Amino acid sequence: GPLEGVVSTREMLSAVARAGVETQLAQFAQRAIATISVRDSLASAMARLRANTTLTLIVTDDELPVGVFSRADAVIAREADPTEAVNLWMDPNIVSLAADMPAHRAAQQLHEAKSRHVAVCEGRDVTGLISGLGFTELFAIHAGA
Repeated sequence: GPLEGVVSTREMLSAVARAGVETQLAQFAQRAIATISVRDSLASAMARLRANTTLTLIVTDDELPVGVFSRADAVIAREADPTEAVNLWMDPNIVSLAADMPAHRAAQQLHEAKSRHVAVCEGRDVTGLISGLGFTELFAIHAGA
């Protein structure tokens, strides 16, 4: 049928927040992650992604998450100088939140920060990653879709 409209990830974040979804972040975070320093080279980041096709890299500065380097970022950077630092090509739109935080609070914070990713943390350790799309999947499950 004809296109009726478009639902954005930001609208879904608002829906999760309004619905009061209590699921803890740790329960739906992507676990296929690894960390890489902001000072590591683009070549190093790309090699790690080639070695594990399900991996997403969380870029850290002094062990604190400051960005994400994904397969999509690697495609964008494929013609770049491989000796450049990975932080020049990462997506810096990330917030760090506690693993036991309820999804509705995290969705609200992600929405307000206008960010795209949540680094799920237990103490100073990054244990998972959630994209805005991950909240959309959670809302679909919560709504019984």
